[in-house]
Amino acid sequence: SEVDRYGGLAAAIAEYARTVGASAGLRVHLSLDESTARLPAAVEAELLRIAQEAITNARKHAGASNLWVTCAVDPPTAQIVVSDDGHGMPEHREDGRFGLAIMAERAERIRGRLEIRPRQPHGTTVAVVLGREPTR
Repeated sequence: SEVDRYGGLAAAIAEYARTVGASAGLRVHLSLDESTARLPAAVEAELLRIAQEAITNARKHAGASNLWVTCAVDPPTAQIVVSDDGHGMPEHREDGRFGLAIMAERAERIRGRLEIRPRQPHGTTVAVVLGREPTR
């Protein structure tokens, strides 16, 4: 799987964030905390896709300078948070709704939840939480 090629979910997400950040001129801040235990491959794949979509949305739409990516995995729980310091999500923009709906469907498929909220003082935070938040 794509996750295994990078040695785990956190490494795969970090590699994607670095690649996108470098191509877009974003400063990428990573916080990775992954247990040696692994989630099921299908769950890792869905979490990776959600993270990739959130990172891509920040690059395409946010006008951000910074991207913060946090990945905490301690099976059976996981939490991935992608935040940017861009201009936030305008209420009237319809083109981003499709990607958000797909991320929500992916989260639902693995019994997780997707949270989208403003980041203070500006920007957007997208989080996917599987189980309860890891307490590490």
